[in-house]
Order: sequence, then structure tokens, then C-alpha cells
Amino acid sequence: LRRSDSSASTAGALISDDVRALATLGDTLWCATGAGLAAFAAGAWIDRTDVLAAPAGALLAVADTLWIGSAAGPRPYANGALGPVAPGHFGECLALARAGGVVYSGTNGIGVFRYAGGAWSATGSGFPLGKTQALGVAPDGALWAGTETGLARFSPGDDAWTTHSTDGPLVDSVERLVADARGVWFTTGNLSAPGTGGGVVV
Repeated sequence: LRRSDSSASTAGALISDDVRALATLGDTLWCATGAGLAAFAAGAWIDRTDVLAAPAGALLAVADTLWIGSAAGPRPYANGALGPVAPGHFGECLALARAGGVVYSGTNGIGVFRYAGGAWSATGSGFPLGKTQALGVAPDGALWAGTETGLARFSPGDDAWTTHSTDGPLVDSVERLVADARGVWFTTGNLSAPGTGGGVVV
């Protein structure tokens, strides 16, 4: 570890200590916070509220574009300009992922949307209720979503979601997830009373 940085230690260049997402684009580390964007490049933090000065909940770097999850939805930042939310998307963007060459956006209770041809469209049936708090891509290219009410896998060919339960702790809120060759790892928690969270589930 290089050091621990905060808004105070960077004279406000890291604009908030409420850090919600990180992404690298080229040689720049982008940081989404509760007060907008910051970046780390050439050994220094930079206030990037000139790009977005509102809360951002997700980031995804694809080629030369930085996708930013905002309250209005996903917005693309490329060539020094922040674009609008493309048509077809509804709700706040809480999670972003790219699977099979397609960008997906998880929302605050309206489901998961996919981006193609300059517009967003809703994914198919079977999606669990609640906020989509995490998206992850498995080695086989499958898209997984973690919601307030459980875990689901998307099949683009069928345009449908399959929900998955666990034999272990009750999955009442998937907060973060990562998928690898061994399976899908995810954390549970915020809907559990203090001291009763489910820990890490596989």
C-alpha cells in the first residue's frame, strides 16, 4: 500500500471520503464519491467535479469511455465531454458491468438495462425484486446480479433471469459480488440486524 488518502489529506482534491466506486482508464484512476468525481494521475489527486459534481455510485471503463452511474442513469464520459443518459433507461444507476461486449446498468429497483445501438432497453423476465446493488461477470461470460432480495444469473439467449438461493445463510441483501471459476462470491448484510449479517457466501 502506498498510503491512505482522504479529503483532508489531499486538501479537498479527493472531494469526499464517501468513496463508492473505482475504475482505471488509461493511466488515470477515477473515483466516484458522494460528492462527485475525483481522479488520481501522475502521483496526485485531482478534483474532477468539472465532469460531475453530484453523487456517483458506479464506474465502468470501456475502451476510451468512462461510464458513470448517476441519479439520472449511466452517463458516458469520453473525449473530455460528459454525455447525457441515452433513451430507454429508467432509475438511478447503482452498478455497471460489461458482459459479452454489452454494457449493463443495475438500478434502484427498476431492474437491469442493457445498452445497444445508442439506447437502453430492459432485460427480460424473472429478475428479483429490489435494488440491484452489484453486477459481476463470470469466466463463462455470464452476468450475475446481486439485489436486496437475492442473486440472479442472466441468460441473454433466453432474455431471462434465473434466481439462485443458498443452502446456507439467508441471502436478504447482496451488497457486492465477484465471479470466478470457483463460483460466485458475494457479501450480504445491510438488511440484517447489527451482528447478524450473513458474512461471505459462495
